Amino acid sequence: MAIIKCPECGRDISDKSKKCIHCGYPITREEPDTHNSVFDSSETSNSNGKIIGIFVAVISVVALFCIVVFSKKPTNYTYSSSTNAKAASQTTTYFEVASTVLKITGVKVTSNSSYTIATGTLTNNGKNTYSFVKVKGIFQNSIGKAIDTDWTYAVDSVGLSPGESIKFQLSVPKDNSIKKCEISIYDYEVE
Repeated sequence: MAIIKCPECGRDISDKSKKCIHCGYPITREEPDTHNSVFDSSETSNSNGKIIGIFVAVISVVALFCIVVFSKKPTNYTYSSSTNAKAASQTTTYFEVASTVLKITGVKVTSNSSYTIATGTLTNNGKNTYSFVKVKGIFQNSIGKAIDTDWTYAVDSVGLSPGESIKFQLSVPKDNSIKKCEISIYDYEVE
């Protein structure tokens, strides 16, 4: 297999290509002289198989990356409990999901001369310590229409241990039509 230049974009392509893999330009070529050349169809077949194999491998790697990066699995805990001293321990599995144990309370919206500010408190009611907790605020008018958004790290690398609370603040340029702010947990890490 030889490499040729695409007449349209000038990039390298296979001389067997029917169109440029970079720009899609159709490739026309003169018919080979059948008396002086040998054409091996197995070479084309092997080349296509290799390309398909590489394509499948790349898609598999991308899919695996997406699964690892974008999936947040609940943390699994096991603990023992017994009803009396003579009873055998019973093992129970406990799954903790951050969105159910990290609670946002006390949200207030105020303004100063330059900004509309939303403050609130984040409390960890779970068994994990959470760090890099991002909260997102949607600043809304009185009928719930979104006017502006902001996000911040409510918790940094120090982490929020079980039972702890922390205050946070979001702000956007002052807008007198903003009456409330809907705040949600946007991202987090489990220690």
